[in-house]
Amino acid sequence: MTSTEKFKDWNFEIVRDTGITALKILITLNSGGIVVLLTFIGSLGETSQFSLPLDAIKCALFLLLLGIGSAFGTLIVSYVNAARNSQGRPIPWTTKRIVNINATLAAISLISFLSSVAVLTFNFQTSTT
Repeated sequence: MTSTEKFKDWNFEIVRDTGITALKILITLNSGGIVVLLTFIGSLGETSQFSLPLDAIKCALFLLLLGIGSAFGTLIVSYVNAARNSQGRPIPWTTKRIVNINATLAAISLISFLSSVAVLTFNFQTSTT
C-alpha cells in the first residue's frame, strides 16, 4: 500500500468518525430537548408563575421529532447506500450525492433543534401576579 492510499484510508476514517460523532450529537440534542421540555411541562402547575401556550409546545415537539427523524434519515441513507455498493448494485443517483444528502439531512436536524428553542423562547410567558 502506497503512502497516498494510506492517507486516503486515514482521511476516510476521520471523515466517517466525524460524521458519526455529529449524528450522535444531533440525536442527543433533539432527544434531550424533548426530555427537557416534557420535564418542564411536568413541573408547571397552577401555582407556577411560568406558562407556555399549548401551540408552542406542540410546534416545539414536532420540530424536535423532525430533528431526530432527519438524523436517523442520514443513517438510513448511508446504510442503504453502503449495502447496495457492497452487493455491487449501487444506486446511481446516490453514489455522487451521498455527502450532499447526508449534509442536508443533518442541517435539517440542527435547524429543527434551533427552531424549537426559538419557538419556546419567544412564547415563554411569566405571570406577574
